[in-house]
Amino acid sequence: WECNVTKTSLQQFLDFSMFRMQELASQWDSTYIDAECLATHGDPKHDIKTYAKLMKWKFRMPSPFSNREMLYLVVPIVMDDCTTLMTYVSVESPKRFPLSKGYVRAYNCVPSFDMAKEVIMEEECNENSEMKKHTKGLVIRHTLTTQIGGWVSDCMWNQLFQGPVISNYYEEAEKVRSMLQEEFS
Repeated sequence: WECNVTKTSLQQFLDFSMFRMQELASQWDSTYIDAECLATHGDPKHDIKTYAKLMKWKFRMPSPFSNREMLYLVVPIVMDDCTTLMTYVSVESPKRFPLSKGYVRAYNCVPSFDMAKEVIMEEECNENSEMKKHTKGLVIRHTLTTQIGGWVSDCMWNQLFQGPVISNYYEEAEKVRSMLQEEFS
């Protein structure tokens, strides 16, 4: 999905993505159960280009499926002064981070990312048609490609669940936009 968020800066989006996402997930993700940051590397306040974190994310599946758990790295990629990608790359470490009992492992495939780009959303002119005010905002693109795991083949997932997933993503985009605008306005 893609959404425009007014009056929100790139730094506010990065703070949300790196520090507040799991705290606020239940407000925008109806499948969310729990998340845990298992490890971090670097200091994002010092140098975002050397930062990464290892996440465990648990989410609900409709009956008769078991709930899913993902283990993935969150790695920010600074494209330029106005654009940053938050990439989500699944990893496996069965000995160090075993799958939780009662869950099935799901995976983020490539590409899986959130891209935030600062843009001018609105421009206001005075009566002489001179530029008076710029309102900055973000365009956020959310792209997740998921292998759901278990006995659900990719073909079955694509054929049977495409509609419900798209519907869920639409609702999710609206909730994220509203939440970010309320949070940072």
